[in-house]
Amino acid sequence: ATVTSYTGGQSVVIPFSVSSNSIKYNVTSISQNAFLNDSINTININMNINSIGNYACASNNLVSVTVPNMVTSIGSYAFANNKLTSLNIPSKLTSFSDYTYSNNTITQITIPSFITSIGQGVFQTNNLTSVTYQSPVSTISDFLFANNKLPSFTFPSNITSVGNYAFNNNLLATIEIGRAH
Repeated sequence: ATVTSYTGGQSVVIPFSVSSNSIKYNVTSISQNAFLNDSINTININMNINSIGNYACASNNLVSVTVPNMVTSIGSYAFANNKLTSLNIPSKLTSFSDYTYSNNTITQITIPSFITSIGQGVFQTNNLTSVTYQSPVSTISDFLFANNKLPSFTFPSNITSVGNYAFNNNLLATIEIGRAH
């Protein structure tokens, strides 16, 4: 079963299963726009969820969210325009879609080695002061870290190109190039 929409309070608990006509269905995904602009403050995502659609939780008041390790897909803008201060990256996730975590208040991130694809503007307009880049992805995409507070950045040796405006409007005073991750 897929969560497709929501009507209720500011706190959401996604159930493990739902029943219809005496048949039980496991809830395994959150569809696009399911919680878009619903003024939610908290969301408890069950451990059965494996995909989160485009704009699924965008434009709310989320301060934190724990994404279960079973999640293999998070859509574009899924958590954009919230108040997230930190994030966890599920171990089965391999890619960041465009603008997934843009317009939040995240201060530090580690992009792990299991991330093999990174879309545009994923972390644009946050409060990043620290980034650890362990991904094998060799291109830093357009707008990836734009509009943050990064004082420095160390480019791993695998980086071969940097997209347009990737570091626009930061506080960069130090850049290191070619350090192995």
